[in-house]
Amino acid sequence: FYPGLFEQLAFPYTGSDAYVCTLTLDKQLTKMVLVDAGIPTPRWYFISDIKSWNPPRLRFPVIVKPNFESGSKGITQDSVIEHPGDLYDAVKRLIERYPAGILVEEFIEGRDVNVPYLEKASPKTGGVLPAFEYEFGREATAGRRYNIYDYMLNHFFYDQVAVRSPADLTPEQTKELALFSRKIYETLGLRDFGRIDYRITPDGRIYFIEVNALPSLEPGAGILASASQVGIKDLEGVLKQIIASAAARQGIDPTKHKQRTKKPYRVGLTFNLKRKVPKRPDDDDS
Repeated sequence: FYPGLFEQLAFPYTGSDAYVCTLTLDKQLTKMVLVDAGIPTPRWYFISDIKSWNPPRLRFPVIVKPNFESGSKGITQDSVIEHPGDLYDAVKRLIERYPAGILVEEFIEGRDVNVPYLEKASPKTGGVLPAFEYEFGREATAGRRYNIYDYMLNHFFYDQVAVRSPADLTPEQTKELALFSRKIYETLGLRDFGRIDYRITPDGRIYFIEVNALPSLEPGAGILASASQVGIKDLEGVLKQIIASAAARQGIDPTKHKQRTKKPYRVGLTFNLKRKVPKRPDDDDS
């Protein structure tokens, strides 16, 4: 919404435009675009109406997730379905909460690896930064069957989530991830910054999962850890890179924009003037 609003108001802004933000929030549409570009991604099935249910021909286990959400919303340990007979009920429950559409995707056994993007930070790699991966504490993962970054880990056990950058990869995987990532960022048209999520199988195969056009910049975020690998040591440095990228694209010289002096505010108050005498102590009308 906001990039579209800023464009209409002719306000300069950082990050990708409204079209790219919309595209990348739609998991299925993003996968369709990237499959045509030759990027490997798990096979999937999209459904927006349970009345049109047709059992998908997918390899089990599968993972069921909202098509239009981010931040691991709607994803739990129960999202991974091992038996075809359990799939219909799982989709029915989730589509009641997320009626815009559900993605059923072949579940990739392995680990999550993420590749951030900082357009101006690494010209040799087209802005693609070193990959990072998440490491989960034992307390947060005790009793968990599947190695997924689900909603509980993302929002409640975040203190049990650490970032390792660079990720533990072979030279071949590092090269392949860099090639895939550069092609993905260019194909989708992301600008300034972003992040791609992959799954890597135990035998080294790489699968694209999704892309985030507005990744987190909170302390400890993966993009900050990866940026440090190319000499950008802190959040302020990352923000400067994002602003420099956006300014260059929009023809702005940040050094020529002086800070405006603040003018005093005039404050007005509106209220309902009481026109009667209270008849009891608890009458607080005012």
